[in-house]
Order: sequence, then C-alpha cells, then structure tokens
Amino acid sequence: FRSFSALGADVTVGGTSFTFEKQKGPAPADAAAAPTEVWKQTKPDAKEIDQTKFTDFLTTMSNLRAEKFAEKALAFGAEFVLTARFGDAASPQTDEVRFRKSGAVVHAIRPGEGGAAVVSTADFDKALALIKELTGVK
Repeated sequence: FRSFSALGADVTVGGTSFTFEKQKGPAPADAAAAPTEVWKQTKPDAKEIDQTKFTDFLTTMSNLRAEKFAEKALAFGAEFVLTARFGDAASPQTDEVRFRKSGAVVHAIRPGEGGAAVVSTADFDKALALIKELTGVK
C-alpha cells in the first residue's frame, strides 16, 4: 500500500488493537474546493488524531523495504501488526504484515509466506514511536 491510497488501517501494538479510518472532513468554505478527508481512530474508542503524525506513520510503514531476507522468522520478540486497506473503496485490497523485533533486528512477516524480510530498525522504530504517541500505548 501507499499512504495516499490507504483507506483504513488496523494496528496491534502493546497487545491492544486500534482501527483508523479515512473519513470525509468538514465541507470546505469554498464550494468549488474538493472535500477534505481526515484520519480518525474508530476503535477501541472513536477520537480525533493528529493528521500529520498519522500520515507520517503510514508513509514510514509503506516505505519499509527488505534489506535482506531471513529463512526463518524470529520466534520471539516484541510484536506489532499492521493491516492496511487501500485502493478502491468499493472493493479495497488488504495488506497485512506482522513485525517482530528482537534486539536490533526487525523482521517483517507476511501471512502464508516462509521466512521474513529484515527491515530498517531505525525506520521501524520511528513508525512505532509515532503510533505509540497517537494511541497512548507505552
């Protein structure tokens, strides 16, 4: 997925699941202007979120790329799960990745695939810090 094509995201961090949805924003003052879209947290509680931080989170996550591959995924470590919905709202596509961090290594694990991609720890940590700040997870 790409941050601009995302429609929604489910995030599990610190054992708690959160759902974020792109929704229509307030009508623009200028009738000729296009309606805005805003990100909102819808679960476990509905609330407004910082648009810039959430967009930065999505951009960072969508830009993660495999630096190399591991034959076996880490069996333990802190877990973070991202399920992104993107594309056409009438028939969205879904992309799920489970991240597992142990020490200074982060594995990205896709359901049904063997092994794991090793991704940038610095970029993953940036995204994790953003989502924790947005959700209040410690």
